[in-house]
Amino acid sequence: MLANIPDPMYRKELKKKHIPNYLHKLGIIKDCIFGVDIQPIAVEIAKLRCFLSLIVDENVDDEAENRGIEHLPNLEFKFVCANTLIELPKAQTQKGKMRGKKLVESKGQISMFEATEKIEELKELRDLYLTSFGNEKKDIEKRFRKVQSEMFQHDLDVGGQAKQTAKLSQWEPFSDEPSSWFDPDWMYGIKDGFDIAIGNPPYVEHKKLKPFSKIFKENFSCYAGTADLYVYFIEKAISLLKADGTLSYITSNKFIKTSYGEKIRGLLSAKNICKLVDFTEVHVFDALVASCVLIVNNNLSDAPATVAFANDKFTDMSLDNFIKKHHLIIDKTHMGSNIWLLEDSQKLKVKMMIEKETTPLKDITEVQIFRGVTTGYNPAFIIDNETKRELTTKDNINKQIIKPLLQGRNIRKWIYEPSNLYLLQTGYDLNIQKNYHDIYKHLKQFEEELIKRADQGKSWWNLRACKYYGEFEKEKIIWGLTADKWAFAYDDKKYYLPSNGYILTSTGISVKYILAILNSKLMEFYFGFEGIMTAGGAFTLKHETIREFPIKEIAESKQKPFISLVDKLLTAKKNNPDTDTTKLEDQIDQMVYSLYSLTGEEVAIIEDYIK
Repeated sequence: MLANIPDPMYRKELKKKHIPNYLHKLGIIKDCIFGVDIQPIAVEIAKLRCFLSLIVDENVDDEAENRGIEHLPNLEFKFVCANTLIELPKAQTQKGKMRGKKLVESKGQISMFEATEKIEELKELRDLYLTSFGNEKKDIEKRFRKVQSEMFQHDLDVGGQAKQTAKLSQWEPFSDEPSSWFDPDWMYGIKDGFDIAIGNPPYVEHKKLKPFSKIFKENFSCYAGTADLYVYFIEKAISLLKADGTLSYITSNKFIKTSYGEKIRGLLSAKNICKLVDFTEVHVFDALVASCVLIVNNNLSDAPATVAFANDKFTDMSLDNFIKKHHLIIDKTHMGSNIWLLEDSQKLKVKMMIEKETTPLKDITEVQIFRGVTTGYNPAFIIDNETKRELTTKDNINKQIIKPLLQGRNIRKWIYEPSNLYLLQTGYDLNIQKNYHDIYKHLKQFEEELIKRADQGKSWWNLRACKYYGEFEKEKIIWGLTADKWAFAYDDKKYYLPSNGYILTSTGISVKYILAILNSKLMEFYFGFEGIMTAGGAFTLKHETIREFPIKEIAESKQKPFISLVDKLLTAKKNNPDTDTTKLEDQIDQMVYSLYSLTGEEVAIIEDYIK
């Protein structure tokens, strides 16, 4: 029996222990599990978990040396500390006759720069290292570093042309130093891809990725300037799978509806999307953004996807049972590169009816949507009422560039709460030092921070160039980037907003008519198809979402009934912000339903959704 077992490690352990669990776990660790993370502590925890799993099944003998407990396998080449997204450079080649004592003249043929034999020697040492211990282990480490030293010298000899050799010579697998590259073939000996890729990729916003945008653009087909980091981890995992391998990720669900997710949606839609479980309504993961479980098989497939939305019932059963009882089967026609429509057929029919004979806000030429002011350093440019009073008392001219400011938290449905904040609107090229001396003195205390910022104008005290500052002083609709409740407000008091807010102005169609539609239940329902929610259940009202809202363009005379109701509602709210305007809002909702020609059944679907 033992002679039929090819692996000497298993023969040894089976002869000594006869413990199936121990051997089973050892085999999995040796042949099946591989891990990579850029955080050293994550790698060490993974190793520790493997060690503990083996130790619990050890055959303890108090009379034997070390109580009969065998040394644990070395996992330096099983769990590696590396940058998963960056590949090991390919072997360098070049045509023509080359110089260098290590190269052979080729007379137009391709010459290899890499130290191929040394690379193969490192691979052999890697395989030997797994089960080595004591002096043997130390000897392999020593030989490994010696070979690396020889590889480094080789790269010098060829004038730095052996890019792969250079990278391998600098890797530190026996320390916590993260590798700047990742290669499963070289690190693990895996050549044909993995059967399963499991992970929880990091969520890093695109704003923090700007220094690396060139790398992402050159290496990932799903690159988008506004894409967050997890998108690249999805593409990377798929590229590491076998043809029939499976990806299983806990990740952000933002790719489903955002514009930056178009390319990754296209990539995934060609695969077999086995399951997608959305956790927007249930905050089970420690993340600020709404999460989902994504399971995708790497085979090309037109098969429909199983989709579920976790809710309160999820906590009463296992995830598998919840999916079985509360799932939708979504046809691939709704899961292409465009925003995925993950809803049942009835809701999709209502969506189509809402869109019938309408125009997206983005295509109404008289309507403009703008983001709030990006100062680059809010503590300098946003002042309170006391500071404003001091500045205007010193010189009345300062009033010219001190503008009232609303934060997103001030905005409610229809109206806004008073604010004691103001913006120093220093423009792109105003000479603040010369013409607004007191404001210059105020900004001077922040000079170091203002000089460092990316968003600035002609001088360090100026704001960035912006063509639409004047739009803030028009009649407009305002809203915050995130809102706990569905809320758009009206403003005619020339308030400015910071970068976490938006404004809508119009030179033709009435903003009060548009406000009636935006604040309706119908549009809140429509948001469910186009918009995304935070993990805490707040609306994310991005410009790219709102601009897709379908608007009925009607004659000015037909807008008047909507405007009249909005005026009544605004007057009531301004007289008493806490007054109950439910009846007026219900009237507006009914008028909007009628405007979009919805049936009673379709209205009932919307009303049930909004509850």
